[in-house]
Amino acid sequence: MTSIAGKIRAFVDTRVIPHEHALVQPSADPAQPYRETELFEGLRAEARALGLWVLQHENGGAGPARSHADFFPLAVETGRSRLAPLLMNSTGPDSGNMDLLRSYGTPAQQGAWLGPLESGDIRSCFAMTEPAVASSDARNITAEIVQEGDSLRITGRKWWITQAAHPDCRIALVVGRLRAPGETYDGRHTIVLMPLDTPGVRVERRLTVFGYLEDHAELVLDDVVVPIENILGPPGEGLTIAQERLIGARLHHCMRMVGVAERALEVMVERSRSRTAFGSRLDGYDTVRDAVAESRIDIETMRSLVARAAELADAEGLPAASTLVSMVKVLVPRTTVQVVDRAIQVCGGGGVSDDLPLATFFTHARTLRIADGPDDVHKMVIARAEMGRRPSRV
Repeated sequence: MTSIAGKIRAFVDTRVIPHEHALVQPSADPAQPYRETELFEGLRAEARALGLWVLQHENGGAGPARSHADFFPLAVETGRSRLAPLLMNSTGPDSGNMDLLRSYGTPAQQGAWLGPLESGDIRSCFAMTEPAVASSDARNITAEIVQEGDSLRITGRKWWITQAAHPDCRIALVVGRLRAPGETYDGRHTIVLMPLDTPGVRVERRLTVFGYLEDHAELVLDDVVVPIENILGPPGEGLTIAQERLIGARLHHCMRMVGVAERALEVMVERSRSRTAFGSRLDGYDTVRDAVAESRIDIETMRSLVARAAELADAEGLPAASTLVSMVKVLVPRTTVQVVDRAIQVCGGGGVSDDLPLATFFTHARTLRIADGPDDVHKMVIARAEMGRRPSRV
């Protein structure tokens, strides 16, 4: 994987980072406040021609990484730019949705959706979180999927649905409670494939993150009717399937987040070498050197834990690695926030502007302490596992 990681680094350094501000531009359409430019599409084509496309390995995926451990160095390199994973068609929600379609999709479902997702012709979203309940406990999810003969009628409201408002997003994987009287799975959560052009689907609004307008939306599902053949996987097993997807997604998000921390440290060092204050360059001050040293220690700590989780997932499967992945999910976003904060402090006003990537890095890292399961829930999982392996002697 070393040569591929080097290829990714070269592409990110020479083709992506110099053009980050030109890849996405404001749009006059209020429903789509920004647009991906021709340069963005051109770089996607370049990445694909270089073989830097769908890098992940899951379940027969065509990417070069054949394991989570293989994917780790590649994900770190893509994570150094917020847009690089998109340019390489190697990020969620599409990567996780491809994985589920490979694992659970029927031949018809795979033909309709998996191929176009792998080629990058369309995008997708995963509609699970709801505004009316504490979605950190997925059992609270209340969207209704009512079985009516050969059809399913979907009603509910979802939010923080990444890519749902993107013009190329064509399909949503919706998690809801299936109502099928007389069936063993009546009332149990199920995943349904819902084309976004189906009548009754509406993007209610775009959501901001710390004031940044990002690619998240609130969806209203008002009596959306799809064929019963659109159920993905066994009926009633939606939460099990979703959790399987989320364990891998958490691990991969955190792999890329290590790349965010690496880039923040690069920016910190470069800035300290180019600024003079009180007669000395910033990189000569002990406070700056302390920030650099602490950040490198933090990054190596993150790398070590992520590598352990990846190795366990490869050896015994993602469910067996779930507690270790929860540790990764707590440690990596929290620590990346600290690294980025140090970089912002060294960079001063530039650090909180859009001239540098640090403000968006901070927003993304802090948000990941909530997304895909908040820290508090993951710590509950870790504590339960720890207490479970230590019998009470009271």
